[in-house]
Formats: sequence, C-alpha cells, structure tokens
Amino acid sequence: MAAKYRAGKARPTSSLEDRLAAHRGALTRRHRVRNADQLVAMVDELGFCFAFTESGDVPVPACFDHLSTNDQDRKWGWMWGWKDELAEAKRLYYGRLLAKKPTFVAMRMLPVFYATFGRAGRLSDVARRVVEFLAQRGETQTKRMRAELGIS
Repeated sequence: MAAKYRAGKARPTSSLEDRLAAHRGALTRRHRVRNADQLVAMVDELGFCFAFTESGDVPVPACFDHLSTNDQDRKWGWMWGWKDELAEAKRLYYGRLLAKKPTFVAMRMLPVFYATFGRAGRLSDVARRVVEFLAQRGETQTKRMRAELGIS
C-alpha cells in the first residue's frame, strides 16, 4: 500500500467531521478546568467560547464541557460563581454574544468582538456582506473585494 502513495496517489483525507472531532478531543484533553485560573487560561487560548453548553448549529467550544468533575451540582456551582467573579475582576468578558448564548471572551479579543458585533450583537450591513463574500470566495485582495461589493 505504501508503494501506492509513492506512485503519486493522494493520501486519503479524513472528513471535516472527523477532523473536528479530533480537534475537540484534543481541546478536551488539553483543558481540564478545576479552578478559575484554568478557566481564564482556556478562554485566553481559545479567544472565546460558550460559557455553559454548546449550540448544535454553532461549532464553538463550551466551558461546561471542560470542567473536570462529573458532579453536575459542582459544575453549576463553579460556573455560576466564576462568571460573575471573573467578569468583575476584568479577567474575562461575559455576556450573550454568540447565538444569544452566554459567552466568555478573552480580554484581548474584546475589541474585536465590539468592533464586529457592536453593542447590539449584530453585524452592520457592510460587515455582513464582507463576511459572506469571504465565506464564499475565501481570501481576496481588499481592493478587488471592495470593487465587487460596491464599497467605496
């Protein structure tokens, strides 16, 4: 079989779902949270994540899944305290930002979130068009993108 690959045949690639599952597994192994400092470290590395549970339609990690205990009461106790303590200490931002779900944002990412979503949590029309354009066409020169979108 190795000869088959050496002969110029492409290696089989895993599906996106398989790669996402492997990535999520690696995140879970790397971040087992038992205290507030570990939660801050996780959010700082990821940039942002949901505070409690995942959203099926938005593939963003959820802190609740990384808490290192099987005791549900302990999980809720930790998170309810930490969300307020860490936001008050300005170690993390906490609010309903993505998919109207409670979200933690690393302080270094907060200006990006504010610029992207504004106070109302919605993209401007131009920002939405740019995001859709990039999602469909990928990386593009700014000048070309502006011309195609009619942005001066």
